Amino acid sequence: MTTTDASGESDGGQQAHGGRLLRRLAIPGLLVVMAFQTLATAFFFYDVIQDMLTPGLGFHLDLSVVMELVATLVLVIAIAIEVAVLRYLLDERERMQDALAIARGKLAEILEADFARWGLTAAEREVAWLAIKGFSIAEIAEIRGAKVGTVKAQLGAVYRKAGVSRRAELLGSLVEELLDGGVMPGAEGAAAPAGRVGEAV
Repeated sequence: MTTTDASGESDGGQQAHGGRLLRRLAIPGLLVVMAFQTLATAFFFYDVIQDMLTPGLGFHLDLSVVMELVATLVLVIAIAIEVAVLRYLLDERERMQDALAIARGKLAEILEADFARWGLTAAEREVAWLAIKGFSIAEIAEIRGAKVGTVKAQLGAVYRKAGVSRRAELLGSLVEELLDGGVMPGAEGAAAPAGRVGEAV
């Protein structure tokens, strides 16, 4: 069950925000860890060489030198694994960006076709685009330099022509069209609504 705290942010919203933050920090964090590990590896390697070539003893190996050598090798292996993980993360991010671009392109095609089928005017098309992107009525009015009442009337016309009663239904119909169009993970890409979800009318 989703709960809402005093700030008005739901648990689900907080979790989603935390997930996005972790994804953004994953690659920089891994690079920082790899940098410290590389410095530690260089230090251990230098120390091992120094211990193996102790002045007066020449080349020698004892238990402490062997342990330092093993630790150095483990660090080298860890860095190699992290390089592979980093390459995977970069490839995955590129794949997701490509999928998002495909989904956005598909969404634009669907919207233009729907707008034409519904017979929207130029003003109604612009208002519809802004509403789908998640802007509130007040924001749409400010962007277009129009009155709030005018925007409400235009949105009402959009919903009436689209055969829906509110924004959530309009977005739901678009998602269904995207799924029916084959924009699915593993096919052309992953459907991802652009913008933020705004208030419903």
